[in-house]
Amino acid sequence: KKKKKKKKKKKKKKKKKKKKKKKKKKKKKKKKKKKKKKKKKKKKKKKKKKKKKKKKKKKKKKKKKKKKKKKKKKKKKKKKKKKKKKKKKKKKKKKKKKKKKKKKKKKKKKKKKKKKKKKKKTKKKKKKKTKKKKKKKKKKKKKKKKKKKKKKKKKKKKKKKKKKKKKKKKKKKKKKKKKKKKKKKKKKKKKKKKKKKKKKKKKKKKNKKKKKKKKKKKKKKKKKKKKKKKKKKKKKKKKKKKKKKKKKKKKK
Repeated sequence: KKKKKKKKKKKKKKKKKKKKKKKKKKKKKKKKKKKKKKKKKKKKKKKKKKKKKKKKKKKKKKKKKKKKKKKKKKKKKKKKKKKKKKKKKKKKKKKKKKKKKKKKKKKKKKKKKKKKKKKKKTKKKKKKKTKKKKKKKKKKKKKKKKKKKKKKKKKKKKKKKKKKKKKKKKKKKKKKKKKKKKKKKKKKKKKKKKKKKKKKKKKKKKNKKKKKKKKKKKKKKKKKKKKKKKKKKKKKKKKKKKKKKKKKKKKK
C-alpha cells in the first residue's frame, strides 16, 4: 500500500515538509533509499521480457538443421582425395631443389681457395712462437737460482738458536724480578731525598687528574675537600712496605 502512495504523493509531501521543518531533511535521505526499490520493480518487468527470449531459443533449433547440411560436406571430402595426388607433384619439386644444392657446392670450392691463403699467414706466426720458446730456456736459468735457495739450510740452524733462547727466557724471568725490585728501590730513593714536602704537591695533582673524571658525574666543589682528607690516610699506608706490593699487583 505504501508503494502505491509513493507513486502519486511523493512530490506533495516534499513541498509540505520543506515549508514546515528544514531540520528533518536528513530523514528524507533515508526515504531516498526507498526510491531504489522502485528500480527493482523495473527489473521485474525485464524478467517478463526474458521469457520472450526463451521463445527465441526455439529459433536456434532451426540452426541445428544447418548442421545437417554439414553432412553433405562429407561428400566433398572425396574430392580431397584427389588433392592427395597433387601432393605427389610436390615431391617432384623436391628433386629440383637437389639440383640447386649441387650449384652451391661449387661455390664452396671457391671459398676453400681463400682459406689456403690464410694458412700461409699462420705459418709465419708459428715461426714467432718458436722464438718465444727460446725465451723459455732463459726461465730455466731462474730455476738454478732456486737450487741456491736449497743451500739455505742455515734456517734450520736458526731454529736451534731459538731453542737456546728459550733457555735464556728462563734466565730473563729471574732478571725481570730483579728489575722490578730495582724500580721499587728507585722510588724509595726519591722518597728519601725529597721526603714529604715535594711529594705532597706532585701526588695531589696526579690524584686530581684521575679523579676529575669521576667528578664530572658528581658535584665538584664540595667533594674536593673531602677527598683531600682521604689522601692523607693513604700516605700512612705508603709508609708500610708490605702494602706497596699489594698495590702493584692490582696494576697488573
